[in-house]
Amino acid sequence: MTILPLPAFNDNYIWVILQESKDLVWAVDPGDADVVIHYLTRQKKKLAGILVTHHHPDHTGGVQQLKEQFNCPVYGPRQLQPLITHPVKDNDSVQVFEYTFYAMETPAHTLDHVCYFSDNENTPILFSGDTLFRGGCGRLMEGTANQMLVAMNRLKTLPKKTKVYCTHEYTLSNYQF
Repeated sequence: MTILPLPAFNDNYIWVILQESKDLVWAVDPGDADVVIHYLTRQKKKLAGILVTHHHPDHTGGVQQLKEQFNCPVYGPRQLQPLITHPVKDNDSVQVFEYTFYAMETPAHTLDHVCYFSDNENTPILFSGDTLFRGGCGRLMEGTANQMLVAMNRLKTLPKKTKVYCTHEYTLSNYQF
């Protein structure tokens, strides 16, 4: 499995999950459908499914168009129905190719925030949305500091070698802070 960032807006990442032997791709938090469609067209791939971490438009703005164009499943917080086709709650599993990802409810940045964790390979993977970044955590937009602390303590229990894929490039500003 290969995971690639597609830059969007000023500092967003739309993550794509692909396998070299398949013509299918999964997208994580596609805030801009055009970015994903451009990538798929260039690479001659089709969209197999979408994972959504929370309701902010920079993470969901492209979902409806992609869902309609590719007729693919969309997994995400149940509060996002009918935009999503498969609501997830804590510990629900999502099959992405041969990897199983588990939903981890991490309310704090938003009350509906979900991360996706897979421990199916040598390197565990976390799609952290806007909960965890290099050098910091997400801003509290709807939740409380206590909810963020609970989320951070939960993420702290993941294996130390977990690769974290966050959806914004805040590294330098987090380190400056």
